[in-house]
Amino acid sequence: MRPKIQLTCDVPFGLVRIDGDLDLTADGYVTSIFETLEGCGVLEIQADLGGVTFIDAYALGQLRRIQRHVAVTGGHLQVVAGSERYVRTCRLAQYDTLLPQGLTAPTRR
Repeated sequence: MRPKIQLTCDVPFGLVRIDGDLDLTADGYVTSIFETLEGCGVLEIQADLGGVTFIDAYALGQLRRIQRHVAVTGGHLQVVAGSERYVRTCRLAQYDTLLPQGLTAPTRR
């Protein structure tokens, strides 16, 4: 089942809220949402992933690719909230740039 996505835009700012599972099956749908924002001129994107119930390595990679693309085009994608499962998976996969603002990766000993 596709995740539920809500968009709020006030160009050049946008907020994306995603609830549900993010995995390979959501690929095209999630990508199209971010492409829509880009097409509308949104450069500063905040992602609220507090409602993510599951995320796999493919979806994390997809979000990282989107984050890089947004940066190359002069914008910024920042995760502002993440569910416990989302944060745990980011940390395990060492996707520090996708952690919600204010959270940092644990220090390694």
